[in-house]
Amino acid sequence: MAFRYMTIQGPGLERPIRLAGNSLDAMAFWDMTGYTTLLYKTNSPKRLRSQPTDELGPRYTVTYFNPLATARGMRLLPIVERVYPFAQPNPVVYMAPGQRRWHDT
Repeated sequence: MAFRYMTIQGPGLERPIRLAGNSLDAMAFWDMTGYTTLLYKTNSPKRLRSQPTDELGPRYTVTYFNPLATARGMRLLPIVERVYPFAQPNPVVYMAPGQRRWHDT
């Protein structure tokens, strides 16, 4: 698991949920949202071919904080997903292109 921790924010949550990157809950969520597919596999059949046109419902923001070694030491690099868990017929997850990953130089 590459991220140190993640947060989930959105409607109905009094405060952000924080999960350690090595927890079973975080790993299950990470897998369920397609983090790896969104970050690396541009031709995956799980990817939508076009932007949804229907109402997606409430949006949750998931931020993964990845350790990144820099010349000034270690810092945490955020990668953000937008999650629409109630979209029909299936949940929709969006990760904006161009987000810097921990292994990008």
